[in-house]
Amino acid sequence: PAILGPAFLEALQLPPKHQIFGDETRTVWGTPQAELLAQIRRRIGTSSETIVRLRVYGEAGSWDPTGWSSRGLVSALHALGPIRVQLVVPDAGLETLDWQQRRQLAGLVEHSGVELYRADPLIDPLKIWAEVFLDGESLGFASDGSLTFDPCWTDRADSDVHVWGPLADPPPLGAPIQPETLIAPLQGGVVEIDLRPVAEGPASGLSSRLRQALEGASPGLLGALQGRGSATEVTYRDRYLKTPQAVHGLYQALLGLRDLGALGGGTAIVVQTLEAHNERRPHRLSHDWSDPGDQRNVIEGLLRSLGCDVDPQLYPPHRLAQTPHHRSLLLRWGGGATLELRLDAGFGFLQPVGADAFPFEGSVDAQISRLLQGSWRTGPRGPHRAPAYLIRSQTSPQTAAPPAEALPPRSSRSTEFLP
Repeated sequence: PAILGPAFLEALQLPPKHQIFGDETRTVWGTPQAELLAQIRRRIGTSSETIVRLRVYGEAGSWDPTGWSSRGLVSALHALGPIRVQLVVPDAGLETLDWQQRRQLAGLVEHSGVELYRADPLIDPLKIWAEVFLDGESLGFASDGSLTFDPCWTDRADSDVHVWGPLADPPPLGAPIQPETLIAPLQGGVVEIDLRPVAEGPASGLSSRLRQALEGASPGLLGALQGRGSATEVTYRDRYLKTPQAVHGLYQALLGLRDLGALGGGTAIVVQTLEAHNERRPHRLSHDWSDPGDQRNVIEGLLRSLGCDVDPQLYPPHRLAQTPHHRSLLLRWGGGATLELRLDAGFGFLQPVGADAFPFEGSVDAQISRLLQGSWRTGPRGPHRAPAYLIRSQTSPQTAAPPAEALPPRSSRSTEFLP
């Protein structure tokens, strides 16, 4: 009884500044996503129409619509019943997106069945990131953190405070944004490629299928690469190069470039990604590594088999928001000529098919051997397109059109990846 005295109960009360929904403000004890789904599940049976608004915060320039976990949340909402999902972005956010982000956002809207709106964010003083409307009842879900819908937003402590409660006088929205209005014509020097057909076939044949796709999209490219000689440096940036399947996809892409003569003994390969930390026991090619040391060593050992110097640079997951969001394979030659392949989903468009066991508990050499064999088949991940963009330039990436992300001087230290 003494433990549950007035002082203890008072300590459980939210401070007044966090009671943004009045006396009925409730603390979210689990993940905010799970609480949202639970409250809808309790009420949806009696509702004729349910609307869920998801508000996006954070610096728009760092958005990664291809990787947003809102895709999974939208699927979970639709599984509960006929729910209209509205994605609300800051009024000024769309203006700061680059051409590729706008295309990714349009694809998200089109493929997931959400409605896109723009409106001022709701911060008073917490950020309202979700609103639910059903049978005349309005609920709000808020946080003191900046909830951007990256793949990890429900798995880490973005905030110390998550609350929900009845929402009074929710602001109205204007007309929805049509996806096609987000897409501008590609500028000169940029060619779009759909890599989905490339995914189908033996894993060991991916390099040849990639070469065919590149030649089909940009006739004469392969001959130009053969005539140019070996690049001085190849840099691959991808936040989510965390699975053996994704690493094998990168290896196959580089193998194809080596066979064309674009990679040689004087080429330095730099790979920049985040550390994998899988708390479960992985056993398939599509699972994340649980040991970032193995992840690093497999990347280095596998790519060294191409005869190049390899510098794998891995960074802790909490630096995600500070890492480049575009998945980019950039070749640079002496004199400033570049070739860049931007992949919307990195090599995550590949899905192992059939026998996909992987020896995570074995030695690094055993893991590399499994990837070198490539004795499985792959297919596309999901029913939608897998866009990639080929950007050719005779100058530095800073002056290409549209510009590739500027790369800092190469370094073996982690400062190169982060601003």
